[in-house]
Amino acid sequence: MRYSELSELLGFPELEATMDEVEDALVRCLTEGSDLLAVPAGRVARGGGKRLRAVLVLAASRALAPSRTHPEHAVRGAVSIELVHQGSLVHDDLLDGAESRRGTATVNALEGYDRAILVGDYILAKAGTMAASVSRLVAEDVAKSIEALCTGQVLEMADVGNPTRTLEGAIVSVGGKTADLILAACRVGAHCVVEDGEVVDRLSAYGHAFGLAYQLVDDVLDLVSTEELLGKPVGNDIRCGVFTVPVLLARDAIGDAAFADDLRASATDDDVAERTMAAVRSSGAVERTLDLARDYAAEARRSLEKIEHDYPDLARLARLPEAYIEWVTTTLVPEGALAPGVAAEIS
Repeated sequence: MRYSELSELLGFPELEATMDEVEDALVRCLTEGSDLLAVPAGRVARGGGKRLRAVLVLAASRALAPSRTHPEHAVRGAVSIELVHQGSLVHDDLLDGAESRRGTATVNALEGYDRAILVGDYILAKAGTMAASVSRLVAEDVAKSIEALCTGQVLEMADVGNPTRTLEGAIVSVGGKTADLILAACRVGAHCVVEDGEVVDRLSAYGHAFGLAYQLVDDVLDLVSTEELLGKPVGNDIRCGVFTVPVLLARDAIGDAAFADDLRASATDDDVAERTMAAVRSSGAVERTLDLARDYAAEARRSLEKIEHDYPDLARLARLPEAYIEWVTTTLVPEGALAPGVAAEIS
C-alpha cells in the first residue's frame, strides 16, 4: 500500500514525512562502516519494499500517544525493526539461491555467498545497536524477534521437500518466520511511548495475528501473482520444496498419491512444478487460504477492542489487516486468478 493510502487509513498525515526520516536513518546507519560491508548493506536498504513493519512501529506509537507526532524513539525503533527484516532477507536470498530481489541483484549474486552471510549478520548487528539506543525493552523485543525468526526458519528447513508436512507445523513456522517480527514491530511501537503491560500485550496479539494473515496472503501471491506485479520471482516456494499452507490445503483436498509424488518432484522438474501449482489453484485451496487470512485479520482487530476506549486511535490501526488483504487481492492478484465468488466478496 502507498503511504498516502496508509496515511488516510491510519489518520496519520505525517506518515510519509516520518517514513522519510526512517529511510534516511536506515541508510545512514548501514553505510557507517567498512565499505566491504556498508556498500552491499546500503544497496539492500535502498532496494525498497513495503516497509510495513516500520510503519507499524510508527502507527502503534502514534495511536497510543497522538500528541507526539513522531518521537525520535519511534523513528529509531522503526529503523531497528526494518533492519531485522532487511538482514533476514539477505539470509533468505542465500537460502533460496536468489539472484535478484525487486529488480536489484542480491548480495550473494554480486559479492558471493560468504560475503552475503557477513552482510546479513552486519545488518542484524546494526539492528541490535539501534534498538539498544531506544531502551532495554526495545532491545529485548528486537533480540526475541531474531530468535523467533531463526526458529521459524529452521522449522521450515526441517520440512523442506516433505509432502507430509502438517498444516499445524506450517503455521508454527510462519509464526516464527513472519508473524513474530510484525508482533515485535507493534510491541516496539508501544514500548516507545507506554509501559502498560496490558496495552503492550494487546498490541503483541494484534501483531501476531496480523503477521499470520500477512504471510498467508504472501503464500497465495507466490501461487497466483506475477513477477511484474510483485517485483520478485513467483513460484519459488514449491520449487524450493517449501510446501506452504495453500499447498497443504490442496494436498488434503486432492488426497491422492500422485499429487504427493508431484510435490517431491517439483524441486527438480519445472514442468511438474507448474502442473502442481495449477492443481493447487484449481483445488479451491487459494480461496480457503484467503478465508483463513481474513479470520486472522478479524482476530487482530478483536485483540485491540478492549483497550480502544482508552486509546481511540487504535480503532484505525485495528482495521489495517483487513484493509491490507483487500488491497493485495485487488492490486497484486491478476484478474480472473481467484474464484468469482471470492473476487466479488473481496471487492
